[in-house]
Amino acid sequence: MPIMIYRATYSFHTNGNDKDWDSQVGIDLVSNGSPVGSRYDFNHDPNVDHWNNDSDEGPWDCPLSQNWDAATLGQSIVRFTLSPNGSDTWECNAFLTLYLSDQSTRGYSWPNLTFVNHDSKIFQLHP
Repeated sequence: MPIMIYRATYSFHTNGNDKDWDSQVGIDLVSNGSPVGSRYDFNHDPNVDHWNNDSDEGPWDCPLSQNWDAATLGQSIVRFTLSPNGSDTWECNAFLTLYLSDQSTRGYSWPNLTFVNHDSKIFQLHP
């Protein structure tokens, strides 16, 4: 029986440049060229969605749209996107945790990212 990924969570640590409250952050998970998860729904509340310097935000669930076979991790990517209302520069560390049906997890981290205005960062996932 194949080992499946049944849950994905992600979070951020803001470093030296904050995220404006009206900048939307998104995540896409793609396996073998097909989308398996996505979430783009922040920037609704100026009291919550402004992320100060040196702050931790999340974790949030990234809903998975289909069964995701863990054997395809080597052909999978994650894309983080910043979509500001105007302009924004955001410096952060990004984190992703995948939960597998064998009760194990796979943790990934990408330090010292800088997003400038409408920007995306794409990373290959490894088994």
